[in-house]
Amino acid sequence: MHDRGDAEISAVALALLVTVLVSFGIVHQVNKARAARQIQIRKLQRLVAAESARTESAASEEYTSMLESHNFCAVCHTPTKTRCSRCKAVHYCSSTCQVQHWNQGHKLECKAPALTCSSVEASSCKAPAVTYSSVKASSFTDYKLDNGIMAPTRSSNGNVIKNCFNRGSMQESYNAVADTRHSSGIAKKCSAEFINKEDEQRTTQDEITRGPPDSGFTVEGKLLNPKKILFPYDDFVNLFSWDMLKPPCGLINCGNSCFANVVLQCLTYTRPLAAYLLVGSHRQQCQRNDWCFMCELEDHVRRVFNSEDAFSPISILSRLRHIGNHLGYGKQEDAHEFMRFAIDSMQSICLDEAGGEKAVDTRSQETTLIHYIFGGHLQSQVRCLQCHHESNRYENMMDLAVEIQGSVESLEGALAKFTAPECLDGDNKYKCDRCAAYVKAKKRLTVHEAPNVLTITLKRFQSGKFGKLNKRVTFPEVLDMSPYMSGKGDDSPLYRLYAVVVHVDMLNASFFGHYVCYVKDMDGVWYKIDDSKVKEVDLDKVMSQNAYMLLYSRTSPHPGPVAEYEAVTSSITRLGACAVENSSPGGKSH
Repeated sequence: MHDRGDAEISAVALALLVTVLVSFGIVHQVNKARAARQIQIRKLQRLVAAESARTESAASEEYTSMLESHNFCAVCHTPTKTRCSRCKAVHYCSSTCQVQHWNQGHKLECKAPALTCSSVEASSCKAPAVTYSSVKASSFTDYKLDNGIMAPTRSSNGNVIKNCFNRGSMQESYNAVADTRHSSGIAKKCSAEFINKEDEQRTTQDEITRGPPDSGFTVEGKLLNPKKILFPYDDFVNLFSWDMLKPPCGLINCGNSCFANVVLQCLTYTRPLAAYLLVGSHRQQCQRNDWCFMCELEDHVRRVFNSEDAFSPISILSRLRHIGNHLGYGKQEDAHEFMRFAIDSMQSICLDEAGGEKAVDTRSQETTLIHYIFGGHLQSQVRCLQCHHESNRYENMMDLAVEIQGSVESLEGALAKFTAPECLDGDNKYKCDRCAAYVKAKKRLTVHEAPNVLTITLKRFQSGKFGKLNKRVTFPEVLDMSPYMSGKGDDSPLYRLYAVVVHVDMLNASFFGHYVCYVKDMDGVWYKIDDSKVKEVDLDKVMSQNAYMLLYSRTSPHPGPVAEYEAVTSSITRLGACAVENSSPGGKSH
């Protein structure tokens, strides 16, 4: 009996010992996992702190440089670099302060200084007096939407130009800060232009800055025909209808290069651009002696369509400063900003092939291949509610950036908000030339001519380091732009989605994150591209994304331009166009 009891006691003791050992093992594993998580959290905290310190340092340097300039807002005394667009004697930090100072009596004192040839570019000066020809043609046409306003892209020297078309209150945002840091000297001439309560004396300055009636852009509120065609539109139509079925090829991340990788993938699957580059017509006619972005992009597209394995786009990444002055290899950048720089760089290259920007009139600059692809027109219409007179202005557009704040839950809602009429009343009344008085009016911004490829950016990046909007905004696969058109110059255009760019962040941070994209081949198959990783996905997966950029292609190209004087001149040979048509089966075989 004693032996039996001892055995039972031993078994119980052994069981307890095993239980204790197992418990200690589990506790050890839990503590080990907890310690690993703590290490990871501290690492992420150090990363966030480092990024915050870098951002604060950059902001501090910018603020210090502004203080050193000794330029302060005439109303709130905030350091600024923006001057009055006419007298250049006073400075403002925003359009609100400018309007306030204007109403306080500055409009009675503001007088334009007498300008001579030394005030403008020497190459454009032909007489001591200021003429319309002495102002760069791009000062009127190269505008894009950014942060609720019409914002210029870049001048031919690659600099970003400040915002000039004020559609509402000036809002600070991530992109606006970037544009402000790298604005050129020309930008200082562009303070808020569209102040509706204008004085009659502002007419002359407004014509110089925005483009006079004889500047080759508009006459009596209507768009003029171009004087010559730089790229035959029939050749563009052939490129637009080209067919290719090659699945995408991944791109290696060379260090914070995901922003460039997604844009390069989107450009590669922009059908007319890829078709033109695969033909090789640009390299045959390129007149640049130094590095050329389109030549490198041509090599890049060819490699994508002839490669099965991921490769490094280092030939483009190492020359980012040639595309945008402030872009740098290894730095985290904004994909939308890089897309704007890339499109503007290609447009500048196309104009160089035609003799340069100064050798081509404003409307003819819109007949390049790049403008055929991405370019369109916006119409700003002001309608007097007293005499019902309508005043129209047209702006060149290369993309759209729409607000998603507030109750906006869909892309259609964002576009409706963008094109919603605005009532001009009270202190913001409109000076009607026909009534010769300040009257109530309605102002509306609409799409006058929809581009063949429509790039839409949802403005998710707001002010603050953690100000990104991660709200769900639905978007359609097929987009009807007719509700947002001016009703003139273009029939109801339908678009099909072919690329989506997504920004993946942590804690709604706007200063760092990761970009991935989704692209559709010509067979309708969607792919997710995460740098070097390429994966086929279904449409529902694409439509459920929190998109940052959306790229749509028209179901059929819009009508082409008609030259007013000069016959069509070609920058791509007919042989090249035939090669595009004959290369379709070859594209399918890759």
